[in-house]
Formats: sequence, structure tokens, C-alpha cells
Amino acid sequence: MARSLTSMSTLGAGMAATAALLAVPVTASAAVPPNIQGLIDSGVISDGTRPDNTQDWYPGLPAIVIITPGTDDTSLLDRTAGLSGTRTTYVVQYPESVGPIISGKSGALLPFFAPSYDKSKEKAVQGNLAVFRALNDNPPGVLVIFNGYSQGADALGNAVEEAYAEGVIPPGVLVVLMSDPRGPWGVKQWVASQPLLPELLGVIGVKSDGARDPGATGDTAVTSVILTGDPVANWQWQPLRPISSLAVNAAGFLTVHSGRGPQHYGTITSLGPSTTYLSDDGATMYSVFKTAHPFALATAALYDSLGIEYTADDLAEWDAAWQKFYKISEPTPGNAAVPIHGLSTVPVSSSSYSVTMPSEVATGQEPAAATPTVLPEVPVTATPVEPAPDTTAISDSENNVTEPEPEPSPVVTNDPLAVSDSDVDSSNPESPGQVTPETPDTSDADDSSATDATDSSVSSEPTAQE
Repeated sequence: MARSLTSMSTLGAGMAATAALLAVPVTASAAVPPNIQGLIDSGVISDGTRPDNTQDWYPGLPAIVIITPGTDDTSLLDRTAGLSGTRTTYVVQYPESVGPIISGKSGALLPFFAPSYDKSKEKAVQGNLAVFRALNDNPPGVLVIFNGYSQGADALGNAVEEAYAEGVIPPGVLVVLMSDPRGPWGVKQWVASQPLLPELLGVIGVKSDGARDPGATGDTAVTSVILTGDPVANWQWQPLRPISSLAVNAAGFLTVHSGRGPQHYGTITSLGPSTTYLSDDGATMYSVFKTAHPFALATAALYDSLGIEYTADDLAEWDAAWQKFYKISEPTPGNAAVPIHGLSTVPVSSSSYSVTMPSEVATGQEPAAATPTVLPEVPVTATPVEPAPDTTAISDSENNVTEPEPEPSPVVTNDPLAVSDSDVDSSNPESPGQVTPETPDTSDADDSSATDATDSSVSSEPTAQE
């Protein structure tokens, strides 16, 4: 339980703070474990270090980065540049295919001969497990960041579950899942709820395994990053508007998930603050970034391709218009496929960085937890937070009116991974590492009275409701 408290306390911490809280010494450089070379020689991983990379979300932080790409991942370098920096980086090798649709990196002449999604993913699962075992046998002594995207996030998430069950997760590991299809709002949780669809996808080798159980990774520090316009991580579906729903998801896949629009996972540092939730079981944090409407982003992408200039105000205007046409459902605890909650936080002070952790951890009041062990490197200064009183349903016997219990408030943070950099001045409100609690936006429910428009083409100004 001591490690559980330590891991949970890292969820709001900077990566350097994470290393300290996980009792991982921060050294001048990240030493490469000798047995990693064997994985390179056998083709399990390849060296992805970029010494000339000028982008770095966490400058000066020593770490080893293990990346699992997505399906036929053409945006890998742009998307991971800020996370990798010039740090020692390895890329897990696997087919990245969805046979019989996408050949990926399988080398198949035709997609029909490429490995199925499940076979491709399993190769990535085993590759990540091999890395976990190698690092566990010879811990490198620095923070190790595992990152997976899309199919790679699906594979990495499964590998972490197996590694945790096997007991081979080394100390000082942070797992970052981007666009996980098995997230609480992802496409796989929706597929699992539909009649016949799981069986149909099973024919082409795509298992309908539903939403990921955060309890299966135990006290491992996991961060799941979701962009609202990405249908893989935040699937949109209005049963009375199936055509419009599919069109919105298609636009989101092309612009956000595939990185062809102005807002995607490679630009999360420019998307503004994220809304953060924590799983009820395990230690998974969900960091949600809001994008413009997929149709608005498709309009912007069209302008870019034609060389037509537009402003941020134009994008905001297009977004507002398309939101009226089809309101994007944003991730909340109320529509999550697994139990999650917002975080009430208290500050934790340090001479070198400022971090935020859940109040139940900082105050030692986590249910069934042993007394928290505070490491010498991170003196804790915390003020107990009075828990909000429970709001029970109030029923009017004459009018039969019930007042629902309000949802917990999430935490809003500017950090791309909901963690603050040790080099960022916490007194500067413009810093991307500053954590700022904020009341989340609560929008009205979708207008289900609209009917599907026959023309789903993208325009900058939609003129008719579906």
C-alpha cells in the first residue's frame, strides 16, 4: 500500500517529481541496461533516440522512453517529439497492421495478407513485456516512460496488466496511453455494447474486449490522454442520428486521430488546460483535452490545403456553428464505462518544484490505506480538506421530483500529461506545468430532436439543422 500511495501521489506531479516520489534517483544521464541491447539485436525494439531534436516538454529530465506506435503510424515523430526530447528512446517493433484492411509495417504486398489487428497487437504486447522483464532484471535507476498510441496504446495497456500480474514492473515507471481504444469513452467500449457488431469484427480478427479495467494495473502510475474530437478515444454516437454520428467520427479520425488537422496529439501543449479524473480502482488518471468540433477542424484542414488563411476567431466561429448542428459529447464520470471521479487537491511543496496530489493521499485518509510514508526528498506541507457533505436525493411525494446527486468536480491542469515540469516556475500562471483547479464546463444535453441531414459535407457555416 505504501507504493500505491506513492504512485498515486505522482499523478499530479512533474516527471522529475515523479522520479523522486518513486524513489528513483535522478542522475546526470540515463544509463542503458545491458540486456536492452539483446532486445535491439533480436529486433524486439529499435533505437529511436533523436540527439538533434529541439522539442522537449520536460527539458533536463533524465529518463528512458519506450514508444509503441499506432497503426501504420505516419505521425510518430511529430507526436512524440516533445515527450522524447533528446532522451534515450526505444521503439517497439510490430506489424502496425489491421488485416485485411491496412498492411502497416507488416511487409505484406496486399492488406489481405497482413496480420489481423489482434495478431499485430499481440506482437506489441509481447514486445513491451520483454522490455518490462529486461528493465525489472536490471533497473536503470531513472524514470522510465512507456508511451503507446492507438493500437499501440491498446497493446501497451494490455502489457502493463500482464506485467503487473507477473510482478515484473520495475520501480520508477510511468505509463502514458494516448488515444486508447479501450478507454472509458473509447470505441471499444461502444462496440461491446452493440448487438452483432462484436461478432462481425471478430470475423476480421478484432476482439471486442470493451473498456479497460484500471484495477488490473494496480498501483502502477498510468495516465490516459483523451482528445474530445478523437473518435478512437471519445466515440460519438446518437442512436437517432447514426449517419451524422458516423460522419462526425470520420471527420475526427481524419483530422485529430490521424493528425491531418490543426489540433491533434502532437499539439496538445497548445490546446489549453486539461480536465482530469482518477479511476476509483487502481491508479489511472484520465487527462481530457478539448478540441474544436471535428467538422470545424475539417474546414480548417481544407483551408490549409488550399492555402487560405483563417484566424483563431474563425475556427471558434466554425466550432460554435457545428456544435449547434451536432453537439460533441465530452468525457465525464457520468458517461464513463468504468467508475471514475474528479479530484479535490491540496498543494505539496518542495524546494525545487510544485506538485498536486489527491487530498485523500496528502492527508493520509485514503480508505484502507496504511500511514503514508513521506520520502525525505519531498517534504509534504498539506492542509486537510473538509470532504463535501453527501447530497442525498430529495423526493417530493406530491410532485415526485428527485434532485440528483452532483458529480465530483474535476481538476483542470495545463500540463500535456497532467504533470508539471520540475524546471517550470510554479509562481508563473502561464507555465504549462501549473495546476489550476477550475469548475468544469457543463453543457446542455444534445438536441435529439434534430434529424439527419442528407448532405454531410463539411462547410464553414452549416445552414440547416439535421
